[in-house]
Amino acid sequence: MQLGDRFFGRHFLGILQQLSGINAIFFYATSIFEKTGIGIDASLAQTVAVGLINIFFLVAFFTIDRFGRRFLLLWGLMGIVISMSIIA
Repeated sequence: MQLGDRFFGRHFLGILQQLSGINAIFFYATSIFEKTGIGIDASLAQTVAVGLINIFFLVAFFTIDRFGRRFLLLWGLMGIVISMSIIA
């Protein structure tokens, strides 16, 4: 693998993460949950729950060396596809 391929791959992954839309979901989470009709208090609780789920990144962080980056990236990408399909 040449240096240019590695450089492109790294940047592609960064762009892929941004285009997945998760930043928009976090930013508008309260509004999204509120528009579902669950109420303001429940929407705030759901937003907190979504934030707590981000703590699971620590689990991924410590398993990178055990399973390898490619394996975790492919499983994570499948999770993104499933989650975005549900949201759409």
